[in-house]
Amino acid sequence: LHVAVWLLFWQRTTDGHEGCAGWCSTMMISRMIKASSILVVLLMSLVCFPTIAASEITKTSYDGVEAAPAPPIWPTVFHAVLYQNRSNDLAIVDLYYEYPKGRNLNLIRSQHDYDKGSQGALWDVEFDNHTSFYYHPAKKTCMPMKFPVGILVPNWLENATFLGVEETDKYKCNVWTKADGFITYWEEVTSRKPVKWIFGSGMEEHILKWTVNETLPDEHWQTPSYCFKNSTSNTTTTSNIKLQQQTVDELLTFTRFAKMSSSS
Repeated sequence: LHVAVWLLFWQRTTDGHEGCAGWCSTMMISRMIKASSILVVLLMSLVCFPTIAASEITKTSYDGVEAAPAPPIWPTVFHAVLYQNRSNDLAIVDLYYEYPKGRNLNLIRSQHDYDKGSQGALWDVEFDNHTSFYYHPAKKTCMPMKFPVGILVPNWLENATFLGVEETDKYKCNVWTKADGFITYWEEVTSRKPVKWIFGSGMEEHILKWTVNETLPDEHWQTPSYCFKNSTSNTTTTSNIKLQQQTVDELLTFTRFAKMSSSS
């Protein structure tokens, strides 16, 4: 390359100045060599730098895949305050989870609780002995139910699929899905506290408050006596109760599914 640059310069100068051999001094040759050296460096930079950058990007992407976290495990006792949106039917839910004692409670207060004909707040109490009770203390109506399995286990997200990291509700979150998209679950990356979950049906629950080791006194877990009466006036048969029942169907169904899949 040095020789090529020097010959090019020699040709251009000799074309207009015959006998230029004496004019081309040692200083001029030195300048040409310096210029060609700079050119060599620039050409090498163009070749090498893109290769280095590409290898760094590949390495970063590979490391990101390798760093996928383990699926979340719930604490065995907690209280969460949830904002629930089910097809624009809004509610605030107090979720009390007490796995050691085999019980789970959803206290659902709908925006329609004070509408005419409403039954008021819905208590959904689930026990690990496979029984659940849906009752409205304001009207003393109750619907007992029996299921083949008990409450959700703390590691119900075991074998969930990790979808990556994204920002939601202004938190940087790990995102998980399970049961072919039946539920998608977001947790804050650092604290690993849940931020929200969405069921395949579209029902969303956003966590407003999450307190570990907080629960209700035992008397609040006691099933009301009217849940054990056979009177038809105390069974949940009205259309209003049926609509409120639907607000817990998704969570209830997945609770049973996750319990069975974890024990298999």
